[in-house]
Amino acid sequence: ALTLWRAAMGAGRQAFEGRLLYWTMPVALLLWLAVGIWRLRAGKCSGSAFWRANAAGIGLAGLLTVLVFVICPPAMRVQFDETSLLGTSQNMHTERMAVMTTAAIPFDGGVMALESTVDKRPPLFSFLVSLVHDVAGYRVSNAFSVNAALLVLLLAIVQAAVRRRCGVLCGLAAPLLLVAVPLLGIVATSAGFELLAVLLLVVVILAALDFVVLPDAPRAAWLLASGLVMAQTRYESVLIFVALLALVTWRTR
Repeated sequence: ALTLWRAAMGAGRQAFEGRLLYWTMPVALLLWLAVGIWRLRAGKCSGSAFWRANAAGIGLAGLLTVLVFVICPPAMRVQFDETSLLGTSQNMHTERMAVMTTAAIPFDGGVMALESTVDKRPPLFSFLVSLVHDVAGYRVSNAFSVNAALLVLLLAIVQAAVRRRCGVLCGLAAPLLLVAVPLLGIVATSAGFELLAVLLLVVVILAALDFVVLPDAPRAAWLLASGLVMAQTRYESVLIFVALLALVTWRTR
């Protein structure tokens, strides 16, 4: 009886943790979106003006992404990590829980999970993949689709940031230099979370530079919200964000 009680308590705690991790993700992303809109309004940024200025760079980012996926076909690169992320995304899709199934049996035409565990990997990438599962149904290829979209965003953001500081030609050259790095193509065509971590690191660095130039409430909130989201990507993301905050504090004191 004691063994059964302990097992039930453990399962209940795990279910609570899994649901908490799942529902934390949309809250964090919605907060990030709201703060981002606040930041844009504070800076009086025009979406139409930004599009006109960066249309060529965004188009180049899309073209380069297609070329990367043609030259380096999508595949599972790090088997245990990527299957774990996909397994977590499947449970997020079906159970709304950030857990990874570790034992299952065929049952009644389907699969019945016997054991699950909360994965040690941060849940943001799995959550994004689960959203695609919600729309298109569970497929392994959905993870590749997420990374393709992330690559477009990364190249477009880098292009816009460099263009703003160094001019049009440098802005267009920046994504070309990025895709020339062999490792970028490998992680972009995998089912791993490395590209998401790189994208959010770039966003946080740009937010930090923005705050250093003009410290105010919207920029501070955008930096903190971006760091909060980045912390959900990789194990070391929190440490990187703390170090970056220390640098920002030193430059603005």
